[in-house]
Amino acid sequence: MVLRLQTIVSRELSPLEAAVVTVGHFQAGSRANVIPEEALLELTVRTEDDAVQARVLAAIERIAKGEAAAAGAPEPPRVEVLNRGPVNRNDPELLRRVRDAHAEWFGRAALVPGVLVTASEDFPFFARGPEHPVPTAYWYLGITPRKAWEEAPGTTPQEKVAHVPGPHSSRYAPDREGSLRSGCESLTVAALACLHGGDASVDA
Repeated sequence: MVLRLQTIVSRELSPLEAAVVTVGHFQAGSRANVIPEEALLELTVRTEDDAVQARVLAAIERIAKGEAAAAGAPEPPRVEVLNRGPVNRNDPELLRRVRDAHAEWFGRAALVPGVLVTASEDFPFFARGPEHPVPTAYWYLGITPRKAWEEAPGTTPQEKVAHVPGPHSSRYAPDREGSLRSGCESLTVAALACLHGGDASVDA
């Protein structure tokens, strides 16, 4: 079934619909000569669209039940969604204001256009409150030490990022002082740009 689940992205979605289905944990039995009574599969699903997410989750349940029925399982499998978050989408106007303010403060050369990332994040819950949704702007902060960044293979920021240890790596080592300073400045500049009523000019 693990391999069958991989066909969801390759066979059921358009190449233009980004999605990731990963079986990250598979546990069945405890002895080589004992047939286990149950098997546990834990998956991670990442999509860029809520509708695609719903289709992928439905496909997972359909495949799990189909495989169990084909194998003659005495009971249907139990499929549960343990955690689920909405897709993160920036408000275009707010993002423009924040980007302009950052460009003025840090210099436009310091800003790198973002690309689609399938990382999970709970930040979108701020934007999609059940009663009072609010516009949000989300950006990444460069925290890699200059020497490590310059030595990373690649000619574009996207290529270099792929070779720099990230937060889930045991070799993760951000530039602590520089990260704190840049982080505080980026948040302050963004807040001032919003409080100035859309004027990106910042005097800090």
